[in-house]
Amino acid sequence: MLDRNANVPLYAQIYRILKQDIISKVYENGDMLPSESQLMKKYNVTRTTIRKAISNLVQEGLVETIHGKGTIVCLRELNYNIWNFGSFTDYIRMYNKVPVSIVLKNEIVTIDDIQYFNLVRARGIKNDGEIQFLTLDDSLIRYDIFPGIEKYDFAVESFYNVMRAEYKIIPNHVDIRIVPTMPNEITKKYLR
Repeated sequence: MLDRNANVPLYAQIYRILKQDIISKVYENGDMLPSESQLMKKYNVTRTTIRKAISNLVQEGLVETIHGKGTIVCLRELNYNIWNFGSFTDYIRMYNKVPVSIVLKNEIVTIDDIQYFNLVRARGIKNDGEIQFLTLDDSLIRYDIFPGIEKYDFAVESFYNVMRAEYKIIPNHVDIRIVPTMPNEITKKYLR
C-alpha cells in the first residue's frame, strides 16, 4: 500500500491512491470519502498527512471539503491537454524535492517572420547531492508577448513564475510535441 522507504512523501502517496480511487470510480461523484480518522487508521499516518493529501485533491478539483460534514467527491468537467500547463519547479517542490535546470540554449530565433525566444533546458531533481535529469525541454515562446525574456536566468528562475510575476500572464495552455529521437551526445549526457 504505502512505501514508507520511498522518496515520495506519504501524503503524496495517499493523494495518488485516493485520486486513482476517484478516477476508477471506487468513489463516485457525490460520494463521501472516509473521514480523516478512518484514513489515519487505514494508512497509519497523522492527521496532518491526511489533510495534505486531501488538500491536493481539493486543489485539483476532485473533491470539496464541507465543514462539519466531510469530504465529498465533486467532479467537474475538466479540459486537459496532454499535460496541465504549470511550473515544473512548483510541481517538484510539491514533493519536497529540489528542482534543477541547466540552460543549454537561450536565444532569439525567427521562424516564418515571427520572433521566438528559444529556451532549451535539461530538467531534473537533486536528491542526496546527486542530480537525476528527467527531461530535455525545447521551448519556443512568442517574443512579442514576452519581450526581454532572454535576460532572465532560467537555470535559477522558474519560467512559469517569471511569466506570472513579471509579465502578468498566466498561461493556460501549451502545445506539446513529444518527439522520439535517437540518443545523441546531449541526451546521453543528461538522460544517461
